[in-house]
Parts: sequence; structure tokens; C-alpha cells
Amino acid sequence: MQRLIAWLVANPCASHAVIAALETVALTLAGQLVGLAHPACIAALVVSTFYYGREAGQREHDLKHATSPTTPLIAFLGAEYGFRWGVDNLKQWLAAAISATLVGAALVLLLSAPAKAFDGRVSWYGSEHGQARRNVACPGVGRFDPAGMTAAHWTLPCGSRVRVTDLATGRSVEVRITDRGPHPRLRRALDLARGAADALGIRRRGVIRARLTVLGPGVGRLRLAVR
Repeated sequence: MQRLIAWLVANPCASHAVIAALETVALTLAGQLVGLAHPACIAALVVSTFYYGREAGQREHDLKHATSPTTPLIAFLGAEYGFRWGVDNLKQWLAAAISATLVGAALVLLLSAPAKAFDGRVSWYGSEHGQARRNVACPGVGRFDPAGMTAAHWTLPCGSRVRVTDLATGRSVEVRITDRGPHPRLRRALDLARGAADALGIRRRGVIRARLTVLGPGVGRLRLAVR
């Protein structure tokens, strides 16, 4: 680890590329949490713009404090619009911008992967799951709201968006995974919150056959099923 850190410190272009990649991933996850459209594209643009401004500011500082300093206005304009940049400034910005763009493109492909669908038995629950109310099962995703459009699944990452389609009626709702359950021994694929069950019209029937389509990944890790 020390060798890696020393190498990154000695190679500003590489360190800029690595940090820009990590920042792009972090901003993409943050964009997903707040519901932004195309979060990976926005993240790559923000990171690239930030590093451009960073290198422009560094170049402006260098021009103002050079052996033959230029006027502040010329230094500002030259730095802001790329004129009189040093090779190092250009290389470091390009390293960060290319890294952010490549990571953003990879995330776009990952997030736009074809939706996965499978059939299973679906039921609903009210407020008996204490883990959901205490925000223990899926920490950071949100507390359980019986009237909300949420659901419990045993293995999908917390925060995943799922479309539930009643195979008998064709009606569908979109829910977010905020809890764990039902246990595999119950042989049900999903438990809807009461609000989602009302929207789907299944409260009286209790258990239905439904098609579950995973629309978007969550922010948590995939949980391994325990039988």
C-alpha cells in the first residue's frame, strides 16, 4: 500500500485518474439515491469540469507569480480558456477527464443492462416487521412506511427498484426494496408493503402469482440466501 501511495504521489496524472474514477462512482451512487436521470453522465461531466477548473486555477496562480508575471486579467483569461497552459496542466486534466468519461460510460452500460424478470408468489405485510421500522434490515435506505410503495425481498440489494405485475389481472406497481423477507421456507418471492398491495389490489386475495422485473440496482450488497 505504501508503495502504491508513493507511486501515485510521484505520478500526478495517475493519481488524478484514480481519484476522478472514484469520484465519478461516488457521484453516480449519490445521483441514484436522489433520483437523478442519467446519474453516471452527470457525474462524469461534473468531475471533468471540476478538474478543468482546478488546473485552470493552478495555471492562473502560476502565471501571476511567474518570473515575468502577466496582468491578472490576462492570467485569468489565459487559464480559464486553456491558453498558455503548461503541458503538465493539460496532461493532468486530460487524465482525470478521460478516466471520468470511461468510468461514466461503463456505469451507463451497467445501469442500463436489460431488466431481469422472474415469476413468484407475492404477498403483503403491515407493520409486524420490527427490523424495517428500526431501519436495521436496510440501513440508510429509509424507515419502513406501511403505506409506502416498498417491499421486502430476501436477496436483492437494498434500494433496488422492482416492477410487480399481477399475472391474473395485468396490473403492476413499482416498489423499492427496503426490508428483508419473506424467509425462503415460506416459498414466497416478495412481500409488499400495505400501500403497494392496495395499489395492486391484492389485499383481499393475500397471495398472488406475479412477475418481478428488476428495474434498477440498489446501493447495498447482494445478500446470499440462507435456507
